[in-house]
Amino acid sequence: MIHTRICEEPATGRLILQLKGHAGAAAEGQDLICAAASILTYTAAQFFSYLYAEGKLRCEPELGLEKGNCYLSAKPREGCYEEALHGLYVLCLGYGLLARQYPKHLQLRAFDA
Repeated sequence: MIHTRICEEPATGRLILQLKGHAGAAAEGQDLICAAASILTYTAAQFFSYLYAEGKLRCEPELGLEKGNCYLSAKPREGCYEEALHGLYVLCLGYGLLARQYPKHLQLRAFDA
């Protein structure tokens, strides 16, 4: 199962996306749930990279992407927080669709709800 966590840390001003595990719905390279989760994750990494390139982050985002484990973290500048949070909410919708459609393969914990 893929465990997905999306949150904001008000104390640090960071937005975080974490994924751990594998869907296990099919053989490696054939798993469409893993493929869908992966493309959402790479989209999130690219989104944080664009924000950084546009000067909208306080520092370079943390982008840790490897098989079965992902950690993305971004710290938006004042005035850019809402834009970054909105992007994360949109990605959350995608993970939510997967979690509802395939509850045995992907679990989503978003904004501690």
